[in-house]
Amino acid sequence: MTNSKQNKHNIDPKAIERLEDDWDYDIDSPETVSDYQRFNFSFKGFSDFVIRVIRTPLRTTSNDIPGYSSDEDDNDEYLSPDEPQGTFFQQLISLPGKLIFSPLSLLGLFYVSWLHTDELDHDLSKKERSSKLFGRMLILLVLILLFPFRLLFAVLSVLAGFFDGRKTEALFILPSFLMVSLFSYVIFYQLTRTERIQQRYQFYAVEAMKENDFARAKTFFERLKLMKDFEPNEQYQWATILNQTGEPDRAEQIINSLAPEESVGFPPAHTLKALSLARVLNTTEGRKRLASLHWHLQNADGNSNDLTQAWVNYYLVVEEWELAAEKLEVAAENNPLLYEALHRLYLAQGKKAESEFALKKADKAFQGYLKENPINPKARIGWAWVATNMKDFAKAEKILLQGKRINNDPSINRALSDFYILQQIRAEQNGADLSQQLQFLNQAQKADPSYARVYSSMMEIFVRGGRDEESRAKIRKKLQQVVASEQSSPMAHFALSNIIFQDGDQKTAIFHLEQAYQMDNSLISVMNNLAWMLAHSEPPDFDRALELATAAVNRVPKDAQCRDTLGTILMKLGRNKEAISHLEIALKGAANKQAVHQKLSATYKSLGMDELSKIHAKASLNPE
Repeated sequence: MTNSKQNKHNIDPKAIERLEDDWDYDIDSPETVSDYQRFNFSFKGFSDFVIRVIRTPLRTTSNDIPGYSSDEDDNDEYLSPDEPQGTFFQQLISLPGKLIFSPLSLLGLFYVSWLHTDELDHDLSKKERSSKLFGRMLILLVLILLFPFRLLFAVLSVLAGFFDGRKTEALFILPSFLMVSLFSYVIFYQLTRTERIQQRYQFYAVEAMKENDFARAKTFFERLKLMKDFEPNEQYQWATILNQTGEPDRAEQIINSLAPEESVGFPPAHTLKALSLARVLNTTEGRKRLASLHWHLQNADGNSNDLTQAWVNYYLVVEEWELAAEKLEVAAENNPLLYEALHRLYLAQGKKAESEFALKKADKAFQGYLKENPINPKARIGWAWVATNMKDFAKAEKILLQGKRINNDPSINRALSDFYILQQIRAEQNGADLSQQLQFLNQAQKADPSYARVYSSMMEIFVRGGRDEESRAKIRKKLQQVVASEQSSPMAHFALSNIIFQDGDQKTAIFHLEQAYQMDNSLISVMNNLAWMLAHSEPPDFDRALELATAAVNRVPKDAQCRDTLGTILMKLGRNKEAISHLEIALKGAANKQAVHQKLSATYKSLGMDELSKIHAKASLNPE
């Protein structure tokens, strides 16, 4: 009599037989039931099972064709490659069936085996039932692990048939291979599509940044940002793009998050923060953030020249001279151009021997570097500076003149002009006459006609010339020649106006100042002097003078000369109360404090504040 529990799932016995047959396992065999009940899995039995599965090439087609059933017990026999393997139609669908539907068969086996286990377990104890279930799960796991090998052997079987002479049959299987390959490619393509798009956007953005096309780079990064969360290096690149496209505040927020003050962040971001703080180290705000600078320097990435210089500047501010020199010594071994900075550091410490040794190293380093990079203006200026410090002035001049011929860079022209001004100062110190000094200044003016320092030096010589009318006439004539030539510049007109004003020709002096102002209205010294002359001319032009003086103070509110000029003009206009604030600011940085005290004394007296007026009057006689 059939057990009712055995029929509760209505399982077709033949379906179970086909699934068991397909996976080389007969769960109803007496040996298997006995093994399950006793939990007796020998190594030999398990290894036989594995070997049977691995060596299985291709099962009979009849087991794979849907709807096919047979009552014959093939006793787990397999067809060899040389035996006939069914009709053409059966062979055509056999391999795709195994490749595509075998996973479904595996799941079906798992489900049916699970149900059938329940059917067989009703007479078993709890321990025996658990042992049996564990055994089935173990064998099922092995089947899953060996599934790829079964597919491989199925393919190898077809290939074996191809090489054994059954090429026609094997070729008919190719469409199935193509179908499976295409299906696999589509799945792989869809799974990796997003990643490929992200990589393409990243690549295009980086290439745009290399070309300095930050607007284009920003477009790609905005698309990339919608698809993923940025890694630290991508956030750093994004901050760079934002800074270059007019969003510095957003860029700063990102950099601050990448380089926090309380923990270690992204090293390049720490480097950027360190360099930024090092640039303002000599300001009041920069001095307050020394601890922050040290933190970011510690966590910065790389050993660039800028980073080394930031370390040196930090050590100099905290007066760690030895550490600063040590840092430069190590860096100079990799970058010999730093020996020039090391020389200056030793010189500041009074280490003459070490500074001279570093200077020779720097000279050799610059010479070697410029052989490979002759058009680099910065290196050439550095080499000329080294030669000047070695007192080899002829060599320094030759280096700069050669650079001017190779690459007529503005920085080379400015350095050459500075060199000739230095020669003029040396000539003055050695007691040379004014004509020789003026010759050096002529060379400096030719090297850089717009350099204000040249004309300032000419005015100083003019003032020091005193009663030497001949020298004064030469300087005046030289400046007149400059303003009348193609080398005319605002500073040439400015210098000539000051010289003419000292000779008492106010009208001509104002004319040249007006010319200088028209050529460049951003020059503060020109604006200030023109305002002064207009206020002291006959007749005075107070309206224009006040306009120019106010504009100058607005541009440089801490400049003592500009404040003094504006305060003086307000005094002349009778606006003494307004003049006081400007004059008091001017007093802090004035070169001639005596004159400013006199003006303050007069303004306070006009306001009836006699006590303050007397204090300033006394200070004007005994300036601090």
